Amino acid sequence: RNPPLSLRKLFLNKNAISNDGARSLANLLQTNQTLEELWLSDNEIGNAGVQHLTHVLAYCNKTLKVLVLSSNIFITDSSINPIVKALTYNQT
Repeated sequence: RNPPLSLRKLFLNKNAISNDGARSLANLLQTNQTLEELWLSDNEIGNAGVQHLTHVLAYCNKTLKVLVLSSNIFITDSSINPIVKALTYNQT
């Protein structure tokens, strides 16, 4: 019998994902134990979306190893501290 398939990488580049979409993905990451890479380049995620994602990565999810947020033009330097905090609490 084959083991159940599980999603390990999710590429959602160029999908017009906003802060609301990032919040939904963060909710998913709270319970997901298989996803290792999440690619979100070239979307419409801003600082609020980064806050949602990094909070979950800091306190709930320990399986995600790669989070790509490049070319989201609404992310500013104010997202640096939440990212550093997530990396401090979650070193996977």
